[in-house]
Amino acid sequence: MRNTAASRRGRPAVHPAVLAGTLALALAAPAAWGDDVPFRALRATVKVSDGDRGGSGFLVTLPGRDDVPARTVLVTAAHAFEGKASAACTVTFRARGGADGYERRDLRLPLRDGDRPLWMRHATADVAVIGIVPPADAEVEPFTRGDIADAGRIDAGVVRAGRGAWVACYPAQVETHASGWPVLRHATIASHPLLPVTAATTFLVDYSHFGGDSGAAVVVDADGRPVVAGVVVGMKRQTDRVKSPFEERTMHTPLDLAVTVHPVLVGEALDAWQAAHR
Repeated sequence: MRNTAASRRGRPAVHPAVLAGTLALALAAPAAWGDDVPFRALRATVKVSDGDRGGSGFLVTLPGRDDVPARTVLVTAAHAFEGKASAACTVTFRARGGADGYERRDLRLPLRDGDRPLWMRHATADVAVIGIVPPADAEVEPFTRGDIADAGRIDAGVVRAGRGAWVACYPAQVETHASGWPVLRHATIASHPLLPVTAATTFLVDYSHFGGDSGAAVVVDADGRPVVAGVVVGMKRQTDRVKSPFEERTMHTPLDLAVTVHPVLVGEALDAWQAAHR
């Protein structure tokens, strides 16, 4: 009756077969949009925490070589691991299930074997790499080694000033779901030039950056494929000091500019880890 009434008011009736087809397409939609670049960034990102401290990280699958199988590693900011009293950290994954659609999967990841660190730091950049085995049912899709931007892609303009990007991260340890999905933020690459690498080991990305974002990947969309354009490691801020006869105050004002490690250096860190684990 509602369809007939709607038709009389000038809106066409919806045939049940059409409605069923539309519903089927809607239910199938996640398989399509779930493969786009923003969702690839979300699925590759994990939370890295230790008590009241937390940051971001992302997974990369490194190809097998000779008789060495492919390996998955966690990439994050080196300062997330440096100076930790704990010998392990918690890496938060998600898995399908439960009343809310997803369930949390917290994995304890060892960082040291005695006094020997299990992670590797880039020789000069604030980037760390460590091997990891995700939970078998984790909703995760690592980036590949080929997704990390190289100098050729930068020279071709795939990564350049003014280019929009996505950052999946955990600002102030905020999660968007109880299962631990990260916040997805839109950003713009704000620095020029980005080559040579020796003159641009870090560059700036324009977005509302907070503590907890360190270790997140900056991801650009290259014709529907994700390209990792760097790793967030810090923020730019203005510092003002006010003095009066009875008070001294220091104020830090964020400039919404994230300090980002150059992707070529991220690639170097990945290659060094793989070479050390043949």
